[in-house]
Amino acid sequence: MDIKFLHVADLHLGVRSYERWLEGRPARLDEFLAALDWAVDLALEEEVHFVVIAGDVYDKYSTTPLVQREWARRVARIRRGGLPLVVVLGNHDRPRRLPAVSGQAVFGALSLAGVHIVSEPELIALETAAGPVTVAAVPWLFDGPGGRVLAAIKELKRLVREEWGPRLEEHGPAIFAGHVWLEGGKPSSEVRLLFDETIIPAATIAHPAFSYYALGHLHSHQSLPMPEGGPAVYAGSPARIDFSDEGVPKGAVVVELERGAARWRFVETSAREFVTVAIEAESEAELEAAVLRAAAGRRYDGAVVRLKVTGPPTLAPHVKSNVLLPAFEGAFTAKVIFEPQTTEKRRRAGIKPESGLRDALRQYMAEKPPTFDVALAELLERAAELGEGGRDDL
Repeated sequence: MDIKFLHVADLHLGVRSYERWLEGRPARLDEFLAALDWAVDLALEEEVHFVVIAGDVYDKYSTTPLVQREWARRVARIRRGGLPLVVVLGNHDRPRRLPAVSGQAVFGALSLAGVHIVSEPELIALETAAGPVTVAAVPWLFDGPGGRVLAAIKELKRLVREEWGPRLEEHGPAIFAGHVWLEGGKPSSEVRLLFDETIIPAATIAHPAFSYYALGHLHSHQSLPMPEGGPAVYAGSPARIDFSDEGVPKGAVVVELERGAARWRFVETSAREFVTVAIEAESEAELEAAVLRAAAGRRYDGAVVRLKVTGPPTLAPHVKSNVLLPAFEGAFTAKVIFEPQTTEKRRRAGIKPESGLRDALRQYMAEKPPTFDVALAELLERAAELGEGGRDDL
């Protein structure tokens, strides 16, 4: 019998981005809990044999008691289904400075049967209903000065090749489960962390015994080739966190293992939409009309909407949320961003593709100071010469 498991990552319970409180509760917490509930439902429906969560259960390591309680309820539900659970701590789960303690530490302290909360690299001999599995579990290790990070990468490579390598095939098929940024991986939401990130070479964790690499940290689902072993797969986050996730599919991965091989498929779920609406305007009247045109033709129920307005600096006083955002009826939240243009970059409203060269020049130079009149005369003279050659449409 093949061994089947669910690979989930980057739950980010407790995220505060674009939050609203409804009936005394943070609405986005319920949104992210619903995504986790969907994943647990999927695990039970697919009759998987264990669950891997590849980091960042929490959005902040020192999360609230409410978030901890709701997470504990989902852990209990997974265990009631008879499924072993492996959770590796991500960078959001781990405090950057000691002696601070992760909110996940309570689960490790309880020593719950079948629940593995991995805060240090660990080789787990997992027993499932379909047989044994070896899980090489690696949490986020890559904070601190450059020298410490390089030492962590070197030690991880030594651990995989020398210490764990000879034992990887002693206990059924083997997988790697880790919270890492692997070379070649493309970020989405995690671009906010690019200023303090470590990208590790694939060779650091590669081993021919790994049938599958279950990865977390990058929120966009993707698969990467590895120099040895099976595919490296990022499950991606099951909910959209910010506008970096706009249009990005969300879900989890169902994996079927056999020794030395794996079959996997991404299962997509519905997630809150993030919608950017971009308009350009020159005047207050044109602004309001442009917003109504842009908002028409679709529904925004439950969406997070970002209206980006581009125009001359004089338009700024008219870019008002209470005037413009009601056009996006039903949005969960909406905000407006004004991006002023310099004169050189502004759209020339009166110049159209069908305008002749001389007309376009007159309209363009009409916005210039009177000192440009001589230049205009010279340009019009040159335009007439071009026109005689049949090129008045240039």
